[in-house]
Amino acid sequence: DEGSGAWIGAAGLRAALRAHDGRGPGTALLAAAVKRFGEPGLLPSAVGRGGNPARTVASFAPDVARAAAAGDTTANAIVRSAAAALGETVLAAARRIGGGGALAVTVTGGLTGLGEPLLGPLRSALAGSPHPLDPRPPLGDPLDGARLLALDASAPHEPHVARVRRATLTAPTPPVTTSAVSQECACAN
Repeated sequence: DEGSGAWIGAAGLRAALRAHDGRGPGTALLAAAVKRFGEPGLLPSAVGRGGNPARTVASFAPDVARAAAAGDTTANAIVRSAAAALGETVLAAARRIGGGGALAVTVTGGLTGLGEPLLGPLRSALAGSPHPLDPRPPLGDPLDGARLLALDASAPHEPHVARVRRATLTAPTPPVTTSAVSQECACAN
């Protein structure tokens, strides 16, 4: 999960809270967190209120990227750390795949919407790859890719896919006890 939207958002909120209580440097992230979630002291309940805390925390990632683009050093460090983590993931995959030629790489997903604060450092991280990488534009979005993976059971990735089939659910039958039988009989008379 390193470098994900939830990771960026959580790091941004931690930095905002450290600025709020004096344990960290001043940052525009504090004002952004207050604007999005309300008073810092109520942040835990605000994050948990939506029912999906990871999604709520991830919703702060664009605020972190905007603060980074505006020159906030704390936000910039967070986004650069996320780009480094994402780059390490790509490089680890490239090492595992190996091969002789350039490896086609595309960047897609919600984080691409964060723009240059994330994508610039990510491109730099990938440029230093000891394996030749061939950056390409995506052919679709992540859901298009998931659909293609699901439809093609003969593709080389198939041994790594866990397919889940919906089971037919039946309601459990409660055990019959003598008291239940007695009550049914009493009601029938």
